[in-house]
Amino acid sequence: MTDLSAVPAIEAEIARTEERAARWAAFSSAGAIDARIAAWLAMVAPRIPGVCAISVFRRGNSPDGHARLGHWRDPGATIASDDEFVASADRAFAGGVSLIRSVGSAFHLLACPDGESGHAVVVECHDVQPPDLRAAFEELRWGAGWLAASVARQEGSDDAVVARRAGGAVEIMQAVVTERDVVAVAGALSAQLSTHLPDALVTVAVWRRNVLSLAARAGKPSDDDATLDDVREALVRAALSSRRSLRCPVLAATTPTATDAVPATGEVRACVQLLDAGGTQAAGAVLCERRDGSPFSNDELALIETVAQLAAPLVELSPVTRQAPVTRERRVLVGLFGPVRFKWKLALIVLLALVLASIGATGDYDAPVDAIVEAAPARHLPAPFDGRIADVQVRAGTIVRRGQLLARMDSAEVQQERARIVAERDKLVQAARAEPAEGEAKKDDSGAAQRDLEARIVALDERLGRTQVVSPVDGVITGGAAVQANRPRVAATDDLFVIAPLDGLRLLLRAVPADAELLREGQTGQVTAGADGAIVPFVVKRIARGDGPDGEVRIEAQPQGEAASSLQPGAPVQGHVAVGTQKLVWILWRHLEHRARVTH
Repeated sequence: MTDLSAVPAIEAEIARTEERAARWAAFSSAGAIDARIAAWLAMVAPRIPGVCAISVFRRGNSPDGHARLGHWRDPGATIASDDEFVASADRAFAGGVSLIRSVGSAFHLLACPDGESGHAVVVECHDVQPPDLRAAFEELRWGAGWLAASVARQEGSDDAVVARRAGGAVEIMQAVVTERDVVAVAGALSAQLSTHLPDALVTVAVWRRNVLSLAARAGKPSDDDATLDDVREALVRAALSSRRSLRCPVLAATTPTATDAVPATGEVRACVQLLDAGGTQAAGAVLCERRDGSPFSNDELALIETVAQLAAPLVELSPVTRQAPVTRERRVLVGLFGPVRFKWKLALIVLLALVLASIGATGDYDAPVDAIVEAAPARHLPAPFDGRIADVQVRAGTIVRRGQLLARMDSAEVQQERARIVAERDKLVQAARAEPAEGEAKKDDSGAAQRDLEARIVALDERLGRTQVVSPVDGVITGGAAVQANRPRVAATDDLFVIAPLDGLRLLLRAVPADAELLREGQTGQVTAGADGAIVPFVVKRIARGDGPDGEVRIEAQPQGEAASSLQPGAPVQGHVAVGTQKLVWILWRHLEHRARVTH
């Protein structure tokens, strides 16, 4: 005989299963968000132990900041007041994490579904023990996940809108993620958002180290931006302190500030979206405002929210300044200029600074020289060739300069001799043409005679070119055959003029080879002469270099001033020549060389 005692229990389980299936079908097939939430409440309530009431809140659409989207309650249970449910929802939004709150003898289980920070669930449970409370909490976590998926599916029902929002957000983030520091990230974020929000002004505020800064701004400015910065800062601080995004109908000097700012229920022309990456404090906020034109559309608000969610971790993790890669060279620099052994490094820096300063500095260099005092002998100027003097331009006692014309030789005899030889040569040439020479011997004699005449003509031409006599030095005419009254005939070995130098003394300078290369005619210097150490200035007059690479260099200088009388011919003296400006390092090195040479 069959035992049918278990049939009622099986039928009851089948009925409960059918009821759960019907509730799941109603939840999954509901079209509007309100119907979907109501179906969700009916489906999840029986699964939570000790449940008395469940409320679903969305923040941002009521004066107190929270709108109740759905509510389920047990008709036979006594539940807390609506204000206590709203207070628990406020705790859920402010905390951002699931927790348990005691209200009288009941417990409120709070949950913010992952991915839906704008929604919160408050569940009131009565007469439950810790194990049942833990089971209720786990059921709430699963149920909150279904709710989040349902809301996301409902809000993303229009695929075209979702694609458009996602495309704009991706385009913005592609430009933002390339930046390395937080200031650059804020600048790129404001610039990219302003291009996707026409006629809008976008300000990115960054919260770092308990300091709020308006790091970047881009978009359409207005005339009163400076006066509105206090209002902007107050709104951002209100959003950061309440840990929620704010929306205002307009941004003006009378806009409510930190304690009075509330979300708007109508048109939105100012939106503060938190850059919240889930840490203990939001990384900052994005403030979008539109002074002219239409208010922000839902698509634009959704774009701002999506971009803020994507950019929040990047703003939070980006360094204040760009971090330089730690290379071997960087480690060497840190070792050189770090705080270790600071005094030694400071001394090294000072020494390097002095070296660099001396390398760039210049000074006047005086080349040391040894000198021999030499009496200048008279110059004897011989006649250029044998002959008579035609014209004399000077007389005894005349002061002449180097290159000045002194006399001209008579060229009449030379010209007559040249004419006679030219005629004789022409006669030989004509005779050779009229009567060809007989035999080779006569031909050679005629050619030799002609060549001899040609050579004599060249010698006479050379003599004619030396008819003018000029002075080789500066001096005074003291004698010579040319200044005699009868102007006799002179030979090439006779002294035509005797010229005494204007100054009777001169200095023969000797410098080291390296300094000798720096000496030039016209440079000045001075020597010390006599027992009293008189200073005698001089001027370099002549620098003569011998033939060949090792030729002797003869440097002559002319003493100047009254102190020149203290010089004695043949006496050695020492002094220096001012050779011009040189590098101080070079001058120091040259002085060391001179000192070493004197020491050894």
